[in-house]
Amino acid sequence: MIESNKKYLSISIAGLLLTFGTVLLLERGGLFAWAGIILGIVLLIKILALPSVADVKISVLTTATFVTAWAATYLIIILIWESGEIAELHVENSEDVSTIRVWVLDLDGDTIIFYDAEPEDAVILRGDPKISVTRENTEIKYSQIHVISSEDARTDSLNRVYEGWSEKYGNRTLATPVYSLMYGRSRTKESFIITLTP
Repeated sequence: MIESNKKYLSISIAGLLLTFGTVLLLERGGLFAWAGIILGIVLLIKILALPSVADVKISVLTTATFVTAWAATYLIIILIWESGEIAELHVENSEDVSTIRVWVLDLDGDTIIFYDAEPEDAVILRGDPKISVTRENTEIKYSQIHVISSEDARTDSLNRVYEGWSEKYGNRTLATPVYSLMYGRSRTKESFIITLTP
C-alpha cells in the first residue's frame, strides 16, 4: 500500500511538471516549456517502466531543479534589465493607469520607448493615448505622441532605434532575446514603438 502511494505520488509530480510545461508551451513557448514537457515525459516513462523506491526522490529533485533554474534565470534577466536606466511608462485607460517599467532612448530630441502591450493596452495605443513617463522621479508629459506597431514600422527606423539601444545599454540588450528564447513570448501581446516629443 505504501509503495503504491509512493508510485502515485511520483506519477503526480511528473504529471504536474508535464502539465506545467504544456501550459507554458500553449501560452508562450520557450525552452523552459519544452524542458518541462520532456522532463515530465521522461519521468513518467521511468516510473512506469522501471519503478524503484527512489522514484519520489527523483521526481521531487527533478522538479525542484527545474523550478530553481526557471526562477534563477528569470532573476538574472531582471537584474540585467534593471541595471540600465529604467523609466516608468504610464498609459491611461478607462479605469485607471497602466504602469510598466521600460528602457528609454533619447533620439533627436524625442524619447523612444518599446512597449510590449497587453491586448487592452494595445487598443488604447491605437486610439488617442494619454501617456506620461517618469524618469528620475520626475513625471514628464509630452506635447506629441506617435505610436506605431513594430510590425508596421519601417525597417530603417527600427534599426536606428535598436542601434541606439545597443549604444546606450550595451550587452544588456542580449537579455531580451535570451528571455524570449527561454520563456517565449505571450501570444496575446503586441509590440509598439512609442515616440514622445516634449
